[in-house]
Amino acid sequence: IQFLVDEMWVDPAGNLVGKIYGEDQDPEKSIRLMMHMDEISLIVKKINADGSIVVAPLGGIFPFSSGQGPVEILGNAENVKGILSFGSVHTKKNSSANSNAPAKDQWKDVVVITRKSLEELEMAGVHPGTRIVQAKSRRKLEVIEDCIAGYFLDNRSGVATTILALQKLKESHQKPKRNVYFVATCSEEKGASPASFASRTLPGEITIAVDT
Repeated sequence: IQFLVDEMWVDPAGNLVGKIYGEDQDPEKSIRLMMHMDEISLIVKKINADGSIVVAPLGGIFPFSSGQGPVEILGNAENVKGILSFGSVHTKKNSSANSNAPAKDQWKDVVVITRKSLEELEMAGVHPGTRIVQAKSRRKLEVIEDCIAGYFLDNRSGVATTILALQKLKESHQKPKRNVYFVATCSEEKGASPASFASRTLPGEITIAVDT
């Protein structure tokens, strides 16, 4: 993306910022175009003696939207593979994973199976607070006729749309009417602190969110 903008940097909030100079250099007329590059995920709450991991959701993610499948635990030293498991829901009464309870309550019966010892997880840098995300094998996009399906399309489509816009602008050999800041925020863009930080610290009064 750095070849598509005039300047690029990471701000103190962790946002990726690209700037394209416009015909009018007045900072107050600048426009901020924001898409978010984060994804909702899980966090390690507790590690059991058998190496399985009790998790909590980061964002409004539900167990049924993830399914019992592979995940990656983002350790400080290395990533560890795991399987999201609801256990034997057929033999559990009122399993939280099958209920209509709020998202945060539906995770109380869910664990990530690692088949690693406590020592192995410690060496990998896995501890309470470590992030857990969908495995790479589940990130492939599926194309069905004129539709594209996959996980995290809200951020992936926003980033892809913005990059395509940058490419078209580059190919046109034209400058925008005013300075434009393209901001890939590291959290949900609507009202979240990284986006608010970018809106507060970058010049201009207009912010446009790109999302689906």
